[in-house]
Amino acid sequence: IEGPIRLIVAPGIDVGMIYVFALSSIAVYGVVLGGWASNNKYSFLGGLRSSAQLIAYELPMGLGLLGVTLAAGSLDLEVIIREQAKSGVWYAFAQPLGFIVFVVAAFAEAARLPFDLPECEQELVGGYHTEYSGIKLLLFLVAEFLHMITASFLIVILFMGGWHLWGVTGSDDNVTWVGAVLRIGILTGKIVLVILFFMLTRWSWPRFRFDQLMALAWKIMLPLGLVNLVVVAILYELRVMVDPAMSNRLWDLGMMAVTWATCFFGWVAVASSGTLVTDNTPRRNLQAFDIDSQL
Repeated sequence: IEGPIRLIVAPGIDVGMIYVFALSSIAVYGVVLGGWASNNKYSFLGGLRSSAQLIAYELPMGLGLLGVTLAAGSLDLEVIIREQAKSGVWYAFAQPLGFIVFVVAAFAEAARLPFDLPECEQELVGGYHTEYSGIKLLLFLVAEFLHMITASFLIVILFMGGWHLWGVTGSDDNVTWVGAVLRIGILTGKIVLVILFFMLTRWSWPRFRFDQLMALAWKIMLPLGLVNLVVVAILYELRVMVDPAMSNRLWDLGMMAVTWATCFFGWVAVASSGTLVTDNTPRRNLQAFDIDSQL
């Protein structure tokens, strides 16, 4: 019991994130086929909405992930956590724009408010599961909640340090049983907090229109994800050239300053150029040209 053990999250999976994304991309088939098999126009429309939404938001989610893999140098979940623990800087602080893009895409992939267009009751009764009841409806709902829990798990591991907590867990691979239980408790606590954030957003934010939903994916999240990827790639390539040992802490501070500035100016540009896409506030006296040009 007192001897050191090695606590690992995903043993033996060097391409862990590719495996996770490959499995999550299959979810669209269940929703589309479930809506089509109902022989109901509301269910069919919910299935079509879900397929468009899940496919569109997988791209910015992947771009948000690529910045993390560039920083960690691996797709292994354990390596990603270890790099955050060794540096002491979580990727949510080192890459705020990538973090925001990934979280928004995770909300859309889980079909949680304000992205629950596939099952919005005001328009489609129940969406793709309108005609289902009993155990069949339960399976749909359980899959939705498991998607949210999985998204919370990935957010914590990729951007919030996993089991790492400053001054508590350390950064060594080998820990005692007490340290392992402590790390598991910290990881679970972070996941619960992210789930509570999902719930708080559901209670607080109004639903997007479907045209806003798709414009947000293709015209905002995708460009911001590309900007984050390019900036992170340039910064880490410069650091490898100037500081191969990765020992200069001033580089960490400078890179964080650049990424935060990129996040700020990126969102300012989005908010000023596409107000109808980013704002749900009712507007009057809008011309058709104004709506078409921004959506």
